[in-house]
Amino acid sequence: MPPTGPSSEHAEQSRFFAYLTHVNHPAVLCTFAIPNGFLRTKAMRIRAWREGVRAGVLDVFTAFPMHPFPGLWLEFKVGRNELTKEQEKFMDEMERLGYRCEVVRSAEAALQVWADYLGFEVTIQR
Repeated sequence: MPPTGPSSEHAEQSRFFAYLTHVNHPAVLCTFAIPNGFLRTKAMRIRAWREGVRAGVLDVFTAFPMHPFPGLWLEFKVGRNELTKEQEKFMDEMERLGYRCEVVRSAEAALQVWADYLGFEVTIQR
């Protein structure tokens, strides 16, 4: 299972998607998580691989083109966590293909990048 502490990547990504439930924009329906980052049993890893799950794919994708980008990729990292070699390779290739890719370190940062990509401002109520 993914780490679920208060400052885990899982927690930040979950909070990001919770924020999106309060946003009225068509891109919300086009924003989804990629199930690639948590430990599985060997049998589950094999099954996931056969289904197309690949190492290095970033955490969240917004399949909503905004000129000049065909879409937005987000990778959640917290603390001292950095991109893996596979993630760096994937991100480089996506950027080469014209996608916007960002590493974010909190749900709030992700929401700001997402809103900036879509061309509007968000205010986070606390």
